Amino acid sequence: FNPDAKEFVGFRNYLEWVEWGDGAGQYYGLLADERWWRSVWNTVRFAVISVSFETLFGLVIALVLNQSFRGRGLVRAGELRARAEAQWRGGVFAIQQGSLDRELRQRSTERIAAHPFDGFAVGGLAVGEPPAALHEAVAMAAPMLPDGRPRYLMGVGYPHDLLHAIDCGVDLFDCVLPTRSARTGKAFTSAGELVIKNARFADDPEPLDPRCNCPTCRVYPRAVLRHLFVANEVTSVVLLTIHNLSYFLSLMRGAREAIMAGRYSQFRSAVESARNSEAVGTAR
Repeated sequence: FNPDAKEFVGFRNYLEWVEWGDGAGQYYGLLADERWWRSVWNTVRFAVISVSFETLFGLVIALVLNQSFRGRGLVRAGELRARAEAQWRGGVFAIQQGSLDRELRQRSTERIAAHPFDGFAVGGLAVGEPPAALHEAVAMAAPMLPDGRPRYLMGVGYPHDLLHAIDCGVDLFDCVLPTRSARTGKAFTSAGELVIKNARFADDPEPLDPRCNCPTCRVYPRAVLRHLFVANEVTSVVLLTIHNLSYFLSLMRGAREAIMAGRYSQFRSAVESARNSEAVGTAR
């Protein structure tokens, strides 16, 4: 937030797609710290400053600071977005909150839907609740959001979570799972997850996923990837990351095509059935 940040205008040119989050995940671990509560009054000002910089950088999607204490920051951020439209063609999303509580989710939706945001996010989930509770909350929260604008589920997730959320009307996702899992040696495949450091892959000539056409699967067998990972070669993490990202992009591409063809239910059933098989072996 240094005023000199304007010198970096144009970094968007080096990236294909940029989203700037609200940083609320960092707040999650600070709720028990009384020093944090003393700075709550700054959240309204921070919300406006945040959108100012998001506008300056020309991001594709910007999220208003996730503050639930007053409505002033939300209103001012929306007004700022409207004024900046001539200079910026990106979108500003507001975040629905309320945890697992239906009434709180409804109240939050009514507040943010009263403003002309370009899209809406479902926040406050995927923070440790059981999978069944997550699925129930998404099924409750996503349909509350206005029709005709993108719905974004923050911080999710595993393939089965994504497929369920799509069924509930969610359009966009973000998650560290593909890259974080790669750093621990986990690969996502059409038949489930596998952990490449397991000894059974030491002499395996197969690709990570025979159905995948990513650069990693076209060239490197599991045995080589295991050797690189066990030897602590950073190349292994790069290759696993490429594969995991390719897997999730392919999954979303397939879901989108299935929706357009009117056969999403069949697509979801086929994906889930294949992932429950033991062809690769699941390591969750």
